[in-house]
Parts: sequence; C-alpha cells; structure tokens
Amino acid sequence: MVVRLRQFLTSSAFARGGLSFLIATLVVNLSNFVFHMVISRLLGPSSYGELGSLLNLMVIVTVPLGALQAAVTHAEASRREAQRPGVNVGRLLRQGTGFGVVGAFVIIALAPVITSFLHLGSTWLVVVLAVWLIPSVLGAVLQGVLIGRLRFGPVALASLLGSFVGRLAFGIVLVQLGGGVLAALSASVFAQLILTGIVGGVLFRDIVSRRQGERTGIELRGSVLAILALGGFWVLSSEDTVLTRHFLIAHDAGIYAAAATAGRVALFLPGAIATIAFPRFSVGRGRSEVARNALRWSLAATAGIGFLGTVVLAVFPSLVIELLFGSNYSLVRATWLVPIR
Repeated sequence: MVVRLRQFLTSSAFARGGLSFLIATLVVNLSNFVFHMVISRLLGPSSYGELGSLLNLMVIVTVPLGALQAAVTHAEASRREAQRPGVNVGRLLRQGTGFGVVGAFVIIALAPVITSFLHLGSTWLVVVLAVWLIPSVLGAVLQGVLIGRLRFGPVALASLLGSFVGRLAFGIVLVQLGGGVLAALSASVFAQLILTGIVGGVLFRDIVSRRQGERTGIELRGSVLAILALGGFWVLSSEDTVLTRHFLIAHDAGIYAAAATAGRVALFLPGAIATIAFPRFSVGRGRSEVARNALRWSLAATAGIGFLGTVVLAVFPSLVIELLFGSNYSLVRATWLVPIR
C-alpha cells in the first residue's frame, strides 16, 4: 500500500504542483474562515446573518460556474491526453462574458424580490452580487484551462492573493471604517477580480490567439450532468442559511450563519483534493488504472477528513461556535424558529 501511494503521489497531479495547490487551498480556506471570524465580530449577529445569506446565495449561483470549470478542465485534459490542441480560450471567454452579463442583468431585475425575501437593508447589496458574477464566470473558464493542463501553481497563487489582499485585508479595513455589510460583500468582488486578473495574465497568449473558426471543445451533455451533480450538493448545503434569514429573527439568523460556517470547516481540504484528482479522472474517460487510483486515494482522504471534522463539531458544538465567533454567538442564547417580523 505504501508503494502504491508513493507511485500515485510521484506520477499524478500531486507531483505537478498539486501538493502546492492543496496547501494553498487550505491556506485560502483558513483565510476565508478568519474573514468570517473577524467580520462576524465587527458586524454582530444581525448584520452577519444578512451577509451570511448573501454569501451563501453566491455559493448557489456558483453551481453553474463550478460545472463550467469542470467541463473546461475535462475538455482541456482530454485533448492534451490525446495530443490535440487545447480548448479555444478566447472564444470561451467571449461566450462566458455574454453569459455573465445576461446573468448579472437577471439578478439586478430580481433585486427587489431578493431584497424583500432576505430582509436586506439595501438593494445595492444585490447589485454587488450581480457585478461579482461577471469576473467569476471568466475566472471559472481560465482556472478550468490551467487545471486541465495540471498548472496548479498559478491558480494557487491567484487564489492566495485574492483571498488575502482582496477579501481579508480589503474587507476588514472597509468594515472597520464603517462600510458594514456592503463593504464586506464588496471584498468578495475585489478578491474575484484579483484572481481572474492573475490567471488571465498567465493565459494572455491563449486569449489573444486567433483561432476564430475552431469550436470550444466543451461537451454540453457533460456540462449539464455536472450542473445537476454539483447543484444538488451545493444548493442543499447552502440554502439553509438563506432560508433562515427569511424565517428567523435577524439575531438568530446570524447565529445560525455562524454555526453553518463552522460546520463547513470539514469541507476545507476535500474540495481541493477533488479538484486535483479530477484531471486524472479524465484519462480513459474514468475507466483507466490512473483514474481508478486517483478515485481510491481521493475517497480515502476526503472520508478521513470529513469524519474527523464531524466528530469535533458534534462533540463540542457550543465551544467551537463561541471560540470562533465570540460570546455574542452563543447557541444557548438563540431562540430558534421564531418567525421574523
């Protein structure tokens, strides 16, 4: 078993920058968690519940983006494996820009409904959410291409800078200056702009390459299946915080958002492991020995991490919440299931 693990680590994506990507993803997730810890204390439960519902709404919106990135990664990895030219990056970006703009306008059109349902303090919060969508679509395409080429280093660097400079530093400073929920949400937009700008710079030659007549190489069937698979997971894991903002009083919705954020600690590493292993799943359409090897080790790693996180959170729930978010978020003080307003 030790020999097989060594062979997998030295011959797979881990040996091509995957390990650095894994470490970077862990650091980014920790940075994002620190962001929640600090912002939750600065905003207080009521305002943090408002922010939490919007951030989880972002997660739901990113379901098609995750599917798009997976489809691009699959197409790029498959074409490289077959020693064919990669996907048409420039054309994909142009199409992505169009979808992003349309999606942003749809969100803005629904702004009054979203504002009312989530009891938001300002419609501008929904506008910021719409603006965030455009660079997110472009970033999903660009990251998909780089991961499909097993170039995890640039993606890791972009994620680190976006998280630390864009979200953590920018967000905390603006909230400290009195920017409130709008400032905290805008930090996510700034972080996405940094990430997309860096990976775009790495792929600049591919973006400006004149391959106008070539198809993008993305399979629609695979994209739809990916959206259904990822959608079921992320909608179920994120809708609770959105719904609690509607049904609970503001203070309790904030406490619930803190508890839900703490619960997602167990997802820190599994997502990165799946991303690293995914290009290897594309080899032989998932039926090769390389793909089976990647599946076995990624399943074992994610199961172990998930079990450990579950045990800690189940045994010490109140202690974890108060330690991470402060005494204002004590589970004992929550008056659950009280209708809002």
